[in-house]
Amino acid sequence: MSLDYDGDGDTDLYVANDTTPNFLYRNEGGRFEDVGIEAGVAFNAQGRTQAGMGVDVGDVDGDGRSDIFVTNFSYETNAIYQSRTGGFFMEGSVSTGIAGVSLLPLGFGTHFFDYDNDGDLDLFVANGHIFSNVKAFSLAESYLQMDQIFRNTDGRFEVVSAGVEVPGVSRGSAIGDLDGDGDLDLVVLHSGQRARVFRNEGGNSGHWIAVKLVGGMQQMRQGFSNRDGIGAVVHVSAGGKIQVREVRSQSSYLSVSDLRLHFGLGNARRVDRIEVRWVSGRVQVLEDVGVDRVVVVEEIDVP
Repeated sequence: MSLDYDGDGDTDLYVANDTTPNFLYRNEGGRFEDVGIEAGVAFNAQGRTQAGMGVDVGDVDGDGRSDIFVTNFSYETNAIYQSRTGGFFMEGSVSTGIAGVSLLPLGFGTHFFDYDNDGDLDLFVANGHIFSNVKAFSLAESYLQMDQIFRNTDGRFEVVSAGVEVPGVSRGSAIGDLDGDGDLDLVVLHSGQRARVFRNEGGNSGHWIAVKLVGGMQQMRQGFSNRDGIGAVVHVSAGGKIQVREVRSQSSYLSVSDLRLHFGLGNARRVDRIEVRWVSGRVQVLEDVGVDRVVVVEEIDVP
């Protein structure tokens, strides 16, 4: 997973590993150095390795820094590494309410997304065991498991009944506004089963805005960003809150989601400011933008 965890303007890399310490590769000008252990993202809160499956990155507490979420094997809680100053993280699965409800499920695909458009990031986890005969050696577990949606309530996550609680052997997952109604829908792939589409009904009660980036490289001009704007960071200011998203082509588990960035705005009726920081170094600003719409921003040669 790509992210700029230290805010220095270049792309770092996070790798969730299976039974070995996770990696956090800090970009040192084109060379990468693993700082996972010293940054606090290599182990769980007890200092043990876990069996990482899926990963996503998002600012769950609104401090402008990237937090990291990792799904893990059964009898290992999922991990949320909350960013702190100085490039360090604190594992917060217990304090955020994730630990207990993620102990038995085996998580794979996962997403930070604002499913109810209230202005903060909620969480989806796709669950399913890898052993079809798991009941033979663990009565508490099952092969078919239910997916989970966690609602973000002031930084603490609560499992909500949102219609995704259908037993299955979930693996990959992707998000996007499939029906264009202003809220994010889910597509979940399964092992040996049909894919499922969960259409969000009611998540658009709050206002929203989506940002689609088009990099200047579409015109084959040197010094511009890639066509899809991958790596660009977007700040949206509305209703007294600043939300930050980065365009990423990878997320979840073996999946790619819609590259448009979706921001729930709650009761805000206008967006005060949209700031786009392209990977080329250019910065574009839009002000006083209407809500409940998709805004297309094309990279231009700005001073």
